[in-house]
Amino acid sequence: RRLADNIIAYARWEFWAHGYDEGATANRLDNLRQVEKSLGRAPKELADRPELLPKLRYLWEMFLDLRAASESSISYTDIVCYQQIYGSLSPFEVDIIRLLDNLAKEARQ
Repeated sequence: RRLADNIIAYARWEFWAHGYDEGATANRLDNLRQVEKSLGRAPKELADRPELLPKLRYLWEMFLDLRAASESSISYTDIVCYQQIYGSLSPFEVDIIRLLDNLAKEARQ
């Protein structure tokens, strides 16, 4: 459960940070970096950025690869095709990929 909680917190922050406030021309992360540059220190939102556990990095990268290759949502068919190329995924990995995809959809709404 700890692993899932870590990647979920990381994903939620990443999806939020790469979003845009109404009327903004830059995403929140770019705005936060500009504030950091101006203040000489990280604003709270940037300082509180969750850190992804190193052993979960591969799973985040796998999710990003599948998102880039999928037309919209990541389907089980997309995952099966991915497995045919790169090898089997565990049920935990499939569940996390699907969960991340749902979080990404929620963040876009």
